[in-house]
Amino acid sequence: MKTKLLIIFVSLGLFVSIPYAFSSEPVGILVHPPPLKQVQLEISLHEIQCNGDRTLIWQKDTLKPACVFHESELIFDRKWAKMRIGMPAEEITQEKLCLWYADNLPKYLKPYCISESKVLQSDSKPLVVMVAPSINEEYYREVFHDIIDYDIQTVNTIYGKDNVVLLVDKETKHLFEGKIPDDALLEANVADIWIRDFGTVDTMTEVKFDFKPQYLTNEDSVWINDSFEDWYDQKNLSGKKSELILDGGNLVFNGKDKAITTVRVFEDNPQYDELAIDSRLKELLQVTEIAYLPEEEGDITGHSDGMVMWAEPDKLLVNEYEEPFRSQVLGELEASLSGVEIIEIPYVNQNEFWRDWPSACGYYLNSLVTDDFIYVPVYGLTEDQMVLELIQSHTSKEVISIDASNVCFMGGSVRCLTWTVDGLNAEKILEH
Repeated sequence: MKTKLLIIFVSLGLFVSIPYAFSSEPVGILVHPPPLKQVQLEISLHEIQCNGDRTLIWQKDTLKPACVFHESELIFDRKWAKMRIGMPAEEITQEKLCLWYADNLPKYLKPYCISESKVLQSDSKPLVVMVAPSINEEYYREVFHDIIDYDIQTVNTIYGKDNVVLLVDKETKHLFEGKIPDDALLEANVADIWIRDFGTVDTMTEVKFDFKPQYLTNEDSVWINDSFEDWYDQKNLSGKKSELILDGGNLVFNGKDKAITTVRVFEDNPQYDELAIDSRLKELLQVTEIAYLPEEEGDITGHSDGMVMWAEPDKLLVNEYEEPFRSQVLGELEASLSGVEIIEIPYVNQNEFWRDWPSACGYYLNSLVTDDFIYVPVYGLTEDQMVLELIQSHTSKEVISIDASNVCFMGGSVRCLTWTVDGLNAEKILEH
């Protein structure tokens, strides 16, 4: 039987020959592609590895050889290789493309099939997940419609740029129907809107830390955390679990090898010394450098994601603090992170409170950063446009503004209200 070939390459450079529909083993020859229709998938890195000379790729679990061009570069994006599949033009009406992928169990391979229509909806873009407040939740009752309006605006802003879903319970779902795309609406019972803090932390690996913050009662933190973990298990998502107490809002990752948190992680885990915590975090997150910032005065969360934001993997934006706090923050960043350019960004501290929570209005660095976009909160302040232009001047990503004035007074902004996930977990969520 004659083998039909597809061409796979990573980051525009890596070419690999594999069989179409698994009709036979791959062959170790160089194949120049015919006219192609381009679609994108993500393949787990543990499925492939490259020899030092980059002339041969081995699929790790099955040891099937496939060749690449000598001038190709194997470029990894975190724990995923972004693979572009070139489909021969005469095959574009084929309903499905199939590849083998290795699931989280390293020795277990199964076929992964994806329809052309699904490729368009869930290719290699990150998935942004948000949670709507429940119509039955008393805590948010007085600001309920403000949050709903914010959710609708934000989902519609992100949709089409990145993948996005809004988790909403059955009783509240009707408020969003017809106002956001149907495939962005997912019925689920997750107890709170600040999903960044109790969701997994997605760095080089996906880690679920223990959610027991100082600013919540144990009863509330257990209720919120259990609701998320129940949904996580129902969707059959996978990630590591850690006994360390750390909020997702207190971990800012550069996408490669560096992370930033605050000294709150030491306070929350007194059973370990600081060196042990540092070592454990680097192991879990698979990073080489971590900066531990002093906590911003008045911030009861002790989070770092209102203080700093990575505009690029080697370019860090930092609030323009007053002395002596400015020197303390910059000193720790410069001492702990190598090869990083630091840019100070103006911010506005409103010194206002809602139910004892300090306002986040005026904090521009609590932005959602994805592969190609930075979604920056704006607040109807005179500084908004100047800060947007300043951030854009320091990044190759496109800066998109999101009006966060409906929610920022509660103590959080765009990043706090979103959770990002990629790879197989994103695919499983999008299967709804």
